Amino acid sequence: AEFEVSQDLNYVTGLQNSYNWSTMEWLNYEFWPRLKAGIGAGAGYTKVSDNSGSGFSNPDFVNEQLQGRLNWRATDKLSIQTSAGFEEQQFMAAGYGDSLNPIFRASIQYQPFQWTLIYFSAARTVSSSDYYISAQSSEITTVSLNLNQRLFVKYNLNLGIAYNTTDYTSTLSAPGISTNTERSDNGCVFSASIGRNFLNHGNWAINYQYNDNQSSVAGYGQQSSQIGFQVGFKLLQDGVE
Repeated sequence: AEFEVSQDLNYVTGLQNSYNWSTMEWLNYEFWPRLKAGIGAGAGYTKVSDNSGSGFSNPDFVNEQLQGRLNWRATDKLSIQTSAGFEEQQFMAAGYGDSLNPIFRASIQYQPFQWTLIYFSAARTVSSSDYYISAQSSEITTVSLNLNQRLFVKYNLNLGIAYNTTDYTSTLSAPGISTNTERSDNGCVFSASIGRNFLNHGNWAINYQYNDNQSSVAGYGQQSSQIGFQVGFKLLQDGVE
């Protein structure tokens, strides 16, 4: 059995703040060492408060979800993880319709050689958009492909590319309010990093990321580049990390 409780506090200058509390519980069963399955149920509560001075705030809402998952190590080189289910959102105000959405997550890891790992993943999630003056849900679908390769014995190279689409859909059901998707964003992300270990317990890496986001509404598209450097060090005591 697995039990999880989380808190997410989001502060946004000039728009709306949100405070989310959620829990997720799983019951897992091992059919045999290479195959495990589970069923999970969870719930959450999100409080939204106005931070723009307009006096308008999206309503608070609750959500529930039910999922099933499967972890299968097909061979020593190939493993598959999948989960799928539904999430329902109920807004705590008159004139807002409930929202029932399918969600899923899947990943495939393939290790053709000892120092080469290929990772493919796809996911669909649903959350509330706190940045609009009318309540909206954001439906996010992401597909990504990553490669991890050992180079020259001591170096590690990571390459990744991801594509995502986000649809913002109104949850208002009052007369005269459209429930069609009001905005759709499409983004592509490329990332790369190279690093190595040092002094047995240390590691460093140089990272680069490029993000290109296109939107169906003018003013929301953007391109950005990021370069970073990170250093880590692990301390061991009596053989325990």
